[in-house]
Amino acid sequence: FAKAHYRITIMNILILMDMPLFPYRIYAYNELSNRGYDLTVISVSDEDTRYDLPLKFEHIRLEKKAIGGFVKLEHFSQIEPNKYDVIVVDPNLRMLDYYQFYRNKYWDKLIGWGHHKGCTTGNKLAEKFRFAFFKKFKALVFYDYQTRDEYLEHGFEPKQSYVANNTQYVNLSMVDLKANRDSFIYVGRIQERKAVGLALEAFALTKLATKNNYLKFKVVGGGDSSQLKELCCQLGIENDVIFTGPIHDEKKLAEVFNSAYGYVSPGHVGLGVLHSLAFGVPVITCNDCKHSLEVVNCKED
Repeated sequence: FAKAHYRITIMNILILMDMPLFPYRIYAYNELSNRGYDLTVISVSDEDTRYDLPLKFEHIRLEKKAIGGFVKLEHFSQIEPNKYDVIVVDPNLRMLDYYQFYRNKYWDKLIGWGHHKGCTTGNKLAEKFRFAFFKKFKALVFYDYQTRDEYLEHGFEPKQSYVANNTQYVNLSMVDLKANRDSFIYVGRIQERKAVGLALEAFALTKLATKNNYLKFKVVGGGDSSQLKELCCQLGIENDVIFTGPIHDEKKLAEVFNSAYGYVSPGHVGLGVLHSLAFGVPVITCNDCKHSLEVVNCKED
């Protein structure tokens, strides 16, 4: 944000993120507060994300409900945009409440921060609307240079467009490359697109081929695991697969990664790639899946 020429004048910042308050975000928000900004962060979730990290900013969690293809937030009307010098938005046009900020008197306050792509990417009419809409923002912060270049091709000013790669904080003092390995892992939310079931099927075959009675598979993350547990019973590996639920404590997560041969996510992968590679743990996924921009950045680097 300093590059966007706000550092000297900003006193109050409001950040509206279309996601829960994940721990990897807390480090960035705390750093903004350390630099003297009065920061308020609104997270959007229908479930609370738990963490053991101190917050150096005001956090407001709002619940959401779906209305057709759009999203409505409870108690959003209590937010007073005039209190803030800058409003940072994850520019998801499906968020109905955000439109109160999309008016002439707020354009000079708005910074878009995110993928800047939506589920309508590829729809020329929707993209035309998106490009016309975001040109009114004071500045845009992208996760990657490829997307930024696409926006520049559509007439966005370079001085309006910046890149801050999405990343995952890892305390390198916790990385142990010489640790004993005894497991494969999946760390992330349990979602169909992640294809964790396919990873468990591969693990069952690995157990059968290696005859390794000590090899485990750890599924670390929130979400409904009932179908995966049923699959484990069908595969006969229910005693070899550990469902830990979400883990946000750094030391406990370090133990998970340091004990792993590999991070397995056959489907869509994103920040998990950066998290795993930071611990020196290989990532096993599929080439023919559409992955997040973090994977693109790895290839470019």
